[in-house]
Amino acid sequence: MEVKLEYGDDIPEPIGEDKYSGKFNLRVPRSLHRQLVERAAAEDVSLNQYCLYKLSR
Repeated sequence: MEVKLEYGDDIPEPIGEDKYSGKFNLRVPRSLHRQLVERAAAEDVSLNQYCLYKLSR
């Protein structure tokens, strides 16, 4: 931020948490969908939980 101020660059306002719903849609190939479902089942978790775990790593 100091550099931006020094050069007179614009500093964007922070984006509030209320602008995000926590949801997004993602299209994947059928083969990947099958793989993810099978791996989630092997871990005994939902597909959503499995994908969230993988994305957060």
